[in-house]
Amino acid sequence: MTLLRLSIIATFVLNAASSAMPAIRGPYDVDEHTLHLYHFDAESRVAKKTMAPDAAGLDSALGLAFQNGAKRTRGFQSAFGSAIDTSTASTARLMTLKPMPQSTFWNRQTGAFTYEAIVQMDFDPRKFLEDRPSRMQILSVDNDESGVTRGFWLSLRPIGVHGATAPSLEFVKIGSGEYGPRVQAMVAVLPSSGLHSPIPEAWFHVAVSYDGNEGKRDNLKIYWTRVAPEVTAANLVYLASLDRDPPPDAMLSFSVGNRVRSNRSSRNQNENWLGKIDEVRISSVARRPQEFLFSETGVATALKGAEK
Repeated sequence: MTLLRLSIIATFVLNAASSAMPAIRGPYDVDEHTLHLYHFDAESRVAKKTMAPDAAGLDSALGLAFQNGAKRTRGFQSAFGSAIDTSTASTARLMTLKPMPQSTFWNRQTGAFTYEAIVQMDFDPRKFLEDRPSRMQILSVDNDESGVTRGFWLSLRPIGVHGATAPSLEFVKIGSGEYGPRVQAMVAVLPSSGLHSPIPEAWFHVAVSYDGNEGKRDNLKIYWTRVAPEVTAANLVYLASLDRDPPPDAMLSFSVGNRVRSNRSSRNQNENWLGKIDEVRISSVARRPQEFLFSETGVATALKGAEK
C-alpha cells in the first residue's frame, strides 16, 4: 500500500473520530424484551374510548384510554411524533380500560422489569409550588381500590411535598402477604446542578429497573437523564434492594400521568403530571444504561467504511 493511500485512510479515520458525536436514538422499536410500548402518535377507538395503542401487541385491552382531559401534544422532536399532556386537569391520565394479570407488566418467570418514559415539566421543580400538596405521578400499576394486592408507582416529589427539600423521584412498591412488606418506598434525590439537573421545558429520560434477584443488594436502579446529544448512557441516581418480586397473579391496571386510583378517591385526585410524557416502554428485563435512548457513534463505524 502506498504512503499516499495510507495517509488518505489515516486522515479519513482521524476526521471521522474527531467529528464523531453521540446520538439520540429515535422512537423505540419492539424487541424480544419489550412487553408494552406507547409512542402516543396514533389513536384508535375501543368501546367508544379514544385510545393510545400498544405498539408491542394487538390486544386492545392493553391500549391506554385518554381520560379526564388528557390530550396529545407535540413531542420531543419531530421524529418522536406526539406526546401526551396531563396538565389539563387534576384527574387527567391515560389508563388501561380493565384490570389485567399483573404478570402482564413484568417477567413472570424472573420478576424482572424496566419501566421508562421521557418527560417534560411545565413547572420548575426547584421552587416551592403553591397549591400543590401532592406528588406527580409518572407511571403506576395498581388496583382500583377493589383488591388487596397492589403494584407500584413512580412519581416526582416537588419541593415541599411529603417533606421533600429537593426535587426527587419516588418509587413505591406496595406488597401484601407473601410478597413482602406492605410498603417499600425508595426516594432518589435529583441532581442539584449540571446537565441532569431538573429544569422546566427540557426533556428527561426516567427509568426504574429490577433484575429479579429478590432481596439482593442493588437489584433495583433508578435513572434520571437529560435527553441531549452529548449523553451516551442513562444517568444512575439511585440503587436499592427490592425485598420481593412483584406478585404475579393480581388483577391490576396500568396508568400514565396519574395514579390508577385517582378516579375513586378525592385525596388522590391531584397527582397528575404537570407537563408532557412520551415514549413509555415496559420491558421484561433490567435494561442496561446503554439500552435506552442514548448511543455513541465513533471510529468503529468509520473504520468499516474505510475497509470498503
